[in-house]
Amino acid sequence: MYVEVSYNIFLWVADSPFSVKCYASLMSMFQPLHSGLNAYTVRFDPRLLDDIRTLYYLHIAPFLSLPENQPVLAGGKVHRRPIGKDYYLFSYNTLPLLWVSAHNEHVFALHRRFFDALGIQDAVKKRVDYEREIVMYAGFFIIGNRWPRPFWHTDFREQSQAYTLMTPLVELAPGHGQLLYEYEQTEHIYTYQVGEAIVFGDGVLHTTQPYAPHQTLRVMLSMTFGTDKWQYWPHLKHAVQAQSKYYVLPCGHVSGSCWCRFKAFPHEFKALLQR
Repeated sequence: MYVEVSYNIFLWVADSPFSVKCYASLMSMFQPLHSGLNAYTVRFDPRLLDDIRTLYYLHIAPFLSLPENQPVLAGGKVHRRPIGKDYYLFSYNTLPLLWVSAHNEHVFALHRRFFDALGIQDAVKKRVDYEREIVMYAGFFIIGNRWPRPFWHTDFREQSQAYTLMTPLVELAPGHGQLLYEYEQTEHIYTYQVGEAIVFGDGVLHTTQPYAPHQTLRVMLSMTFGTDKWQYWPHLKHAVQAQSKYYVLPCGHVSGSCWCRFKAFPHEFKALLQR
């Protein structure tokens, strides 16, 4: 049995795509999906996505429309490849789903600007163990045109102190799969809406709702964010590194640009020297 959940409370207006004013309390803007479930919804002005949407149509949509690139959407094989200089494509193992992640400073900054404009950092701080600030680790699209069967999973290991955000880049077509999730041992369905994001952390079992091959791509915007404490990185890194080659570490630096990890885990530095 599916129980459908949808929220229609607008919480944001914008004078410009990145000039945001809040017209609701902190707890109202970070609306719990269910009592006791580590999942929330956030309403926002859809214009906040304009710059990211433009990049998608300039760089990613043309790539995926080429006949020679159609196999990456069909599944059955692991894919890892750049899309120009701005994005990098990862398949969801051999399943028919793609993560297309920001691959340089400029593109990452556009995704980060959207995250900052949401204004949810203070709400997240109430739910994670952090020291100074909430860190956005990665920004990417999740793209597919089919989903043959449920693949139930959680995004993070327990006590990862991190969250995933997902929102449709454009309105989903009739026939596209929504989000199935488990609450109190019952399957529920969350209906994606333009201008609303769902945010969930560890412990939330979910899957894309199965749907038949479709001529229209199903395009979601997603990002991961959470604690700035290195002690949780061993729990976090598997999820972050599976989705992006360009990502930010808990210290706030881009991976590969600092020595902070070795300061936090000196045994890794010793192991590196012994190779």
